[in-house]
Amino acid sequence: MTSMTKQSAENAAEAAKNTAALIENTRKKVTTGTELVSKTKEDFQNVATTEESLLSATSRHPQTAPSPAG
Repeated sequence: MTSMTKQSAENAAEAAKNTAALIENTRKKVTTGTELVSKTKEDFQNVATTEESLLSATSRHPQTAPSPAG
């Protein structure tokens, strides 16, 4: 009976170690995902700002069509 108890305790310890590793791996992946989302948000904001600047600049200086040669 003692060897069964010892084996059970060893199995539980191994399972706890595996669970801790899984939790740490998941935490790292969540952190990486959060960083990617933040970077993507920043990039989209930069694109939107650039687009607004371009639209503003083109509305202040509209191009005129060339006059027909004739």
